[in-house]
Amino acid sequence: MYREQRTMWWSWAILVGTVLGTGGLGWAVLAILQKGKPVPTGAIVALAASAIGMLIAWWAVFCFMRYFIELDRGWLSFGFSHWSVTLPLTELVHAERYQGSLLRFGGLGWRLGPGRQVAYLADFGPAVTLKTSTGRIYVISCQDPDALLAELASRGVATA
Repeated sequence: MYREQRTMWWSWAILVGTVLGTGGLGWAVLAILQKGKPVPTGAIVALAASAIGMLIAWWAVFCFMRYFIELDRGWLSFGFSHWSVTLPLTELVHAERYQGSLLRFGGLGWRLGPGRQVAYLADFGPAVTLKTSTGRIYVISCQDPDALLAELASRGVATA
């Protein structure tokens, strides 16, 4: 059994920014409504765009607050709170330490790479590459890749 769970620094930054942005949006709405004059169309459009932005930010906080990897009972689950993958171990063809630069994925979070690569990156530290029987390749951040690879090998997954 392998289990890893953490909250990333950047998810806290998203949360703080979202709380401040929502407060600012609420303050702007109250300031406009208290004047008692007709609200200009431009202000309505700006407030609507800001509200949509805040909804997207709250969705990101909800989906990406926690990162986890869990290997138990023939299944490997990994990803973020509400944006994750669960694979049966029978679908894993090969697992190895990721050797490249994670910067090629262009940032942290859920990322699409070249080919059929999907990355779940909590940080730019150590990572593991998982190749599946469907041809998809997952690159996942992992605090202890050696322990995860040893556990996968003990369950019959080919490792390098």
